[in-house]
Amino acid sequence: MRFYKFLPLALALPFAGSARTFACELCAVYSANHGLAAEHGWFTGAAEQFTSFGSIQLGGHEIANPAGQRLESSTTQFVLGYNFNDHFSLQANIPYLHRSFRRPSALGVEDGSESGLGDAILLGKLALWRKDTGDGIFTGSLLGGVKFPTGSTARLREETQSLGTLVASTGGSHGAATTSANSLASAIHGYDLTLGSGSFDARIGA
Repeated sequence: MRFYKFLPLALALPFAGSARTFACELCAVYSANHGLAAEHGWFTGAAEQFTSFGSIQLGGHEIANPAGQRLESSTTQFVLGYNFNDHFSLQANIPYLHRSFRRPSALGVEDGSESGLGDAILLGKLALWRKDTGDGIFTGSLLGGVKFPTGSTARLREETQSLGTLVASTGGSHGAATTSANSLASAIHGYDLTLGSGSFDARIGA
């Protein structure tokens, strides 16, 4: 049995206040450095990723942040896997998430946190090639798997409630709704805080 430890750190990235951004979700999944290895059998590991968002953007430009809005996220992934041979391995990732935030609300400035298990992933890795040099090791692999809806989706209800309130207050007018949405003070929403997506999803990559 082997143990892997990986500690990436992402610091001080601005977050969007007007629209969602789409990132590589598979890139956030820790893939243990296995495949084409001399040792076969079980392996375990843990990975930690920390991100801190402390500025607000609207239309691609940073705007004032008088409420001191922030979102700090810690994702710890626990890994259990098995090397079947020199080319193929399978691993399960169980993430534990902790999010700490500060945002304005109807009752004033809200300081809060959200913690719990996230969506688990079963990931297969097919190692295609490996080259050892005097300065490092280069590998090429294909990844594929399934994400399971094991994380809580309670925070996603904020999106439905906010949309219902917005439409009701604007009488269903799209133009008024857009103007009102852009004037909302909070840049941290339910989809930023949710622990899970509530759906099964495929994950593929290289």
